[in-house]
Amino acid sequence: MADVIFYMSFSLDEEDGDCVVKNLGFIVRDAIFEGDFDQHAEDLYDQVTEPLESEYGVHDWSSRPVAGINAIGYCTYEVGELSILELMEKWRIALGTYLHSTSIGPVVELTAEQTDNDQSVYDALNTYQA
Repeated sequence: MADVIFYMSFSLDEEDGDCVVKNLGFIVRDAIFEGDFDQHAEDLYDQVTEPLESEYGVHDWSSRPVAGINAIGYCTYEVGELSILELMEKWRIALGTYLHSTSIGPVVELTAEQTDNDQSVYDALNTYQA
């Protein structure tokens, strides 16, 4: 069993033309998967990412790998602000199911510095209890 982090950056256009980025993430504890986590990328895309993309909009890969950290990172500009928490909750449920875990931390907002790479995201999310 291992921990897996999920994080997503949402680019939101404001009325004045500025763009605001909202970063959210959560940790899945005691995830169960065979072999190296990266081996599951295609299957995870087919079972989880693609259905959520078809409902909410395109997710672009944005994970910044660090050895030893199991992470999924995305960014998007297609998800409206009112749908962000709904989408993140669907990701929590879907990843918990996919990774056979019932120990999933809350969705939390992350600063830009906390999303520099997968290690910094893990360090930020690891402080939250699942």
